[in-house]
Amino acid sequence: RTCLRAVSFVTLSPKDELFGPGSAATAAHALESGDMEYSLHPETSPFGEAHHEVQPAQWLCEAALWVQWTRVGRAEAQTRCNLLEVDAESFFACMQSAHAIREIAIEYCVQFHKRVISAHPPHATWPNDLEVPFTEYCDLVVSMPPSIQQTIGHVAVRQLYQTSTKASKAKRLEAEVDASKSIVVVLGSGAIIRVVSLAVLRAEDDQGRILAQVGKFEGGKVKSMCQLPGLKQQGDE
Repeated sequence: RTCLRAVSFVTLSPKDELFGPGSAATAAHALESGDMEYSLHPETSPFGEAHHEVQPAQWLCEAALWVQWTRVGRAEAQTRCNLLEVDAESFFACMQSAHAIREIAIEYCVQFHKRVISAHPPHATWPNDLEVPFTEYCDLVVSMPPSIQQTIGHVAVRQLYQTSTKASKAKRLEAEVDASKSIVVVLGSGAIIRVVSLAVLRAEDDQGRILAQVGKFEGGKVKSMCQLPGLKQQGDE
């Protein structure tokens, strides 16, 4: 239903403009084929002047699906381009009626919005039409409530049962998902991965020296390693 009601396709000729700065975004686009340039300019963006080549399958203005978004840059076709277009209003209507994924979509929206309003220096770059910092799918899932993580994990485990010959491992992973000990997701590529959230400390003095862990005790012996000190985050931390 989402594909039928919200998704369409757009074809641009060389030098056609997909959008310009200052316009309200009512749809998100993904480049299917062709060469497209995205540019930022000082008069419309805090980034200053910058030019980026849009990559195949890269989203433009994904934020339009989750927040009220005003474009800050310009996207122009360099060659003939084909793009997938998702209309924000139609997408929202589909999510309202799709009971199976509505709660996931709502939480995805909440987490995406938090990152939009918190994306600014010095802890992150300003968001633009190509990227909102820390909004990769896995980044959002690890911040969702355990009940939503379990729903997402069960989908991944069911797919694992269908594709894996090692049912015992899938069953063990399913138990970890049920107990909120593991977060498992299916990526857009179809790959199934376990997601771990780490808190890492980087401490540097005025001479540029960095605090690092160079070893740890295991079984009465010192095991060498070189890494920044950190821990795996637990639920609700």
